[in-house]
Amino acid sequence: MNQGNDPRKSLRISLVGNRFQHENDRQSLISSLRQSLWFLIPEKNKKPLATNVIFDVTDEECDEMFQALSQDTNAPWHEEVKYLSKSWVKAVMSQPYRKNKKMRRPFDYAKKKIVDYLDWRAKNNITKEIAYYSALEDGKEFTKVLKTGGHDLYWYGVDKDGCPNLWYRADMTIFEKVEVRKTPKASALIMQAALDKMPSNIHNFNFIVVFDKFNVFKAMSKPTLAPAFVRTFLKISPDRLKPAYFITGGAGGFFFDIAAKIAPASVMDKTTKCKSREEAADLLQRDGILKTDEIPTFMGGEYEQDENIMRNYSRMMKEIEKAMYNEASTCVHVSSNTLICRGHF
Repeated sequence: MNQGNDPRKSLRISLVGNRFQHENDRQSLISSLRQSLWFLIPEKNKKPLATNVIFDVTDEECDEMFQALSQDTNAPWHEEVKYLSKSWVKAVMSQPYRKNKKMRRPFDYAKKKIVDYLDWRAKNNITKEIAYYSALEDGKEFTKVLKTGGHDLYWYGVDKDGCPNLWYRADMTIFEKVEVRKTPKASALIMQAALDKMPSNIHNFNFIVVFDKFNVFKAMSKPTLAPAFVRTFLKISPDRLKPAYFITGGAGGFFFDIAAKIAPASVMDKTTKCKSREEAADLLQRDGILKTDEIPTFMGGEYEQDENIMRNYSRMMKEIEKAMYNEASTCVHVSSNTLICRGHF
């Protein structure tokens, strides 16, 4: 990058709600934030992408894509093709072409995006590891081996269309225990397992990021953590994101503002910045992501999310599958003295 045109130098920093004993501490933190967050997104993705235009894809065109993928019998990812959903393949094919917003992605361009995903999946042994950890009923090994930094990323509930809700809560991240090298695999197994269980008519998900309360200094002790997660997120979920809600605060707002400058427009155009959890709760109800009686206690509601689901990989996947298929789920706490049974867990 040409240092003379480095946009990081023009950023105005405002860390509201955080106090520093010395100005040097503040400047050091700002420098670290700039360096780590600028590389959240690969260089090729820093230009805005065409958004808000979806082209039609016929069943015949989709079948042609599957046929083309299936013909590569010697490819290391060949066995992964059977895990693709028709609705997602259509979504990838239906997006506008980056080089010409007025036209649909060319067939070969869309195929390359799908192949890149399949290749990543095969190289990281995703299918076998999902099966392995899903078979462990207590979920303890997943936490011990991979998810060392807390149960901060989890699936919980579905929206009015049956699309699942992915949650990230920074206040639940134990930064001092996070093993950064394991984070991409843990995040991938959590995200991909639910995506594999989607019904045929569903291909996308909602993402609720609760990033308003966390220890900034502990977070910055792992400067590569956020970039590692974002790279994994973009690899797993091309064209899968429905709406996203980013709850900020002091430092959380800073993270959002920098990400907004460098993230693909295809992501940021779907992301709503919320100044508070209460504001987010209102939007989630308005947009049909959560019902009034599904607003969790940590967002001002009365619904108590079941930590046994959040902490147990195997159970989490079983429950989110039930919710997506609108099947009866287990009884869970809604308030301090109420239990109900419902499909939305």
